[in-house]
Amino acid sequence: MATNRVTANRVHFSRLQRAHLDLIQSLTVLFPPRIAGQADAADVESRTDHLQAVFRAVIRYEEAVIADTADHLTAAGARRGEVESILWDAISDDPDWDIIAALDGAGCHLGLAAAA
Repeated sequence: MATNRVTANRVHFSRLQRAHLDLIQSLTVLFPPRIAGQADAADVESRTDHLQAVFRAVIRYEEAVIADTADHLTAAGARRGEVESILWDAISDDPDWDIIAALDGAGCHLGLAAAA
């Protein structure tokens, strides 16, 4: 019942909230295929198809988050393409990556308050 209510009220959500709902909805139907016994070529192909579908759903969501963030940052006068590249780089697991410094270098001067 709650799912129907959420779907009916999608118009009231932001574009990013709708992207989040789309991700969750996509993932709920993407059950990994079962492998009974020793895996064969068909099992591996099925699992590969499953992972590709999950990957596509997550990438669509990441693109929506990055676009929404860039929409809110480019008002600071930064170059959109560079901001998007920096945001994509921020997804990596590099512990030394300083996104605030990188955005500052691209013209998005967030100040120290943004890091708090």
